[in-house]
Amino acid sequence: MKQHKQDWKEIRLIHHENKTYFAKERRYDTGHSLYYIPVIPLYTVLQKSKSKEVGQLLLSVYAYLFQVLGVSYYRIDNCYLFSIYEMLENWILEDEEQEESLSEMNEAKEIGDLMKDLITDPNNLQQFDKRLKKLNPKDDFENQALLVANSFFELYNKFPNLRIDRNYYPLQLREESEEDQRPIMLDDYLSFCASIRGNLFDTIVDTANSEFQEYCEMDEPTRFVPIDGKKDNENFDFEDKV
Repeated sequence: MKQHKQDWKEIRLIHHENKTYFAKERRYDTGHSLYYIPVIPLYTVLQKSKSKEVGQLLLSVYAYLFQVLGVSYYRIDNCYLFSIYEMLENWILEDEEQEESLSEMNEAKEIGDLMKDLITDPNNLQQFDKRLKKLNPKDDFENQALLVANSFFELYNKFPNLRIDRNYYPLQLREESEEDQRPIMLDDYLSFCASIRGNLFDTIVDTANSEFQEYCEMDEPTRFVPIDGKKDNENFDFEDKV
């Protein structure tokens, strides 16, 4: 214990699988960033015949993000952004001058539902390898898309069933806290969204940031490393690559 005198506030007494031991809590620093992944740009790419091939490859990437990594989707009602879009829609409907925002909202819902059907389709994940080999990039955009797709396919091959929340231990399940002091949770800041441009998205970011300022802590990927004198060989390489 004396060899681990730093970060004493993060020393825990853990009971796991019939063992009880002291452990040091290690967290992956997410940078207090919002990782919101837009689906409308992908929809636009898929609608153009000349970019349909690269669009289908990116669709396989999105399918991996949702079906394997477990990234939340804003048109599914257990998602944090679902509640934000719903709240903003009610505000917009109450304000007759919000015609532009209403148009953005309707587009976010209609395209979001359509893309949800594609992203959740198992076939789009199964075709990942085939689409990757088929794409012959013709411009800078397709080159960048191929690099991104290759990176995710390597992860998919190496960790075929690993979710992004593999090291996620919500504070609300391991800490006693007041009801109004809930932490910022994983799907609050990691999620699919409609678009990352326009007034609607600006309002969503402002709303989320205002809410997060009221919360006491932030849930991030966390590991509990036993203090047993053995070398810790595990790390957050997977989270870092994602």
